[in-house]
Amino acid sequence: MKQTIGNSNPIPIEEKNLTDDFQLFLENNKENVYELMNLVKQLQEYNLLTLVNHSMTKHSNRLTELNRKDIHQLINGIKKGIEEGSANIDTRKDINAFQLMKYIKDPDINRAVNFLVHFLRGMGRSMK
Repeated sequence: MKQTIGNSNPIPIEEKNLTDDFQLFLENNKENVYELMNLVKQLQEYNLLTLVNHSMTKHSNRLTELNRKDIHQLINGIKKGIEEGSANIDTRKDINAFQLMKYIKDPDINRAVNFLVHFLRGMGRSMK
């Protein structure tokens, strides 16, 4: 049976203690839950939630192999990227090739582009 992200149960708990265990989980992870809710909201605003959900469902067996540090770093990078992108989306300035080359020299942008290229390469290889 195919299981979707929305139907999966990430918290191993017994049925009779569902409310107490869930309440305890929320209290112990309040900051992470708020961050996750904010990320989901931003993904919905940019119509990316369906794409992410589909990708996670399709490749969920591989996602369990990732470690928490990598996931945390990736989520923080996505959040920061959305924040900076949103702050500059209304500038309506076109970027020409020379400006793009200048941006590539910025260590932060270069690091993100390098990550994105290798991410896409790995994702493409897994789709063969």
